[in-house]
Amino acid sequence: MSVNFPINEDPRFRISTAVGGETTASVPFPFQKNSDIVLIIFDTDGSDNTLDEGIDYTLTGAGDAAGGSATLTTPLTAGQKILRLGMAALNHTTSVTRNGRFSSAAIDDDLDRWVLIAQELRRENERSLRMPYGQTFPEFPNAVPGTFWQWNAEGTSVNFVDILNAGDLAVSPFMQGLLTTDTAPNLRNALALNFYEADLALTPAEQEQGRDNINAADADHAVLSNGQVLTAPQQQAVLATIGSPFIKSWQSAASSIAAGATYALTHDLGIRPKLVTVSLVCISADSGYSVADEILLSAGSHGDSNEVGLSVRIPAASTTTIDIKIGAAGVRLIRWDLGSNIVADSAKWQLIVKAWA
Repeated sequence: MSVNFPINEDPRFRISTAVGGETTASVPFPFQKNSDIVLIIFDTDGSDNTLDEGIDYTLTGAGDAAGGSATLTTPLTAGQKILRLGMAALNHTTSVTRNGRFSSAAIDDDLDRWVLIAQELRRENERSLRMPYGQTFPEFPNAVPGTFWQWNAEGTSVNFVDILNAGDLAVSPFMQGLLTTDTAPNLRNALALNFYEADLALTPAEQEQGRDNINAADADHAVLSNGQVLTAPQQQAVLATIGSPFIKSWQSAASSIAAGATYALTHDLGIRPKLVTVSLVCISADSGYSVADEILLSAGSHGDSNEVGLSVRIPAASTTTIDIKIGAAGVRLIRWDLGSNIVADSAKWQLIVKAWA
């Protein structure tokens, strides 16, 4: 190809994002055989699919310096990406025999192929980890799942470190802030980090006790009443909530309200809640309130009758229930339009309970 069609500098790949409905994709770089081109579709969920020529697409342009194009069997959908990748096979099929007939075209094609392969090898090399000139990349140990890289102090070797048992690591100022008691709460709250997943193997009750017992300056205090000694990651997780009053929250499903009713609600906090709120949610416009408006209620009796109001009970022997008792005459709310009070209409309001621990 190079006599009439010089091979110019090219990374030998193109990737584009579909707007939807496309059935063709250009391959604007030279290739000698259809098998030298690979087509890959990347879906919007991150999955990929390598297409089969003759089934998923047809290809034209082999031997043309301008390249060619692929015609797809199935149109692309919006957001999909299509990669056209030059991948010339690493083989040598041309034979030049002694005293045989010389073919300049065959030699030219052979040299062209090695230039194409060299371009593709350089493209792949540029996607690899590289060291500055004068340095060599160290040999990696066998990969271990659930670990990350750590350079040694001299920068001459790499180890794989268990993320839950990392020991003393050099960290950035930002990460140091996350690990420092004085600055951690604000940073962690800003990132909305949750340090109480199952990997830490702490129940909510143990988390609560750990908050009360751990002394940030003395790891010996990181012991629960059951004798369990918290690991370093667990200590960091518990210490992360110092300065934050709650570690978990819960909300009930909406319930209809009825005068004199008792509600035994089951929560999943795992410990007795520190704060409970009861509110009415409007389900049909009423007294100046719109649908989805929420009114916070206070416990106790209200109005001229001691039978109007509600009580909230957190049972002493339970870590899973909250009880609500509605007064015999219902609950009152202040009209938003007039300022007077009325008994909540069960057809227009529902009850929601929220709790924090």
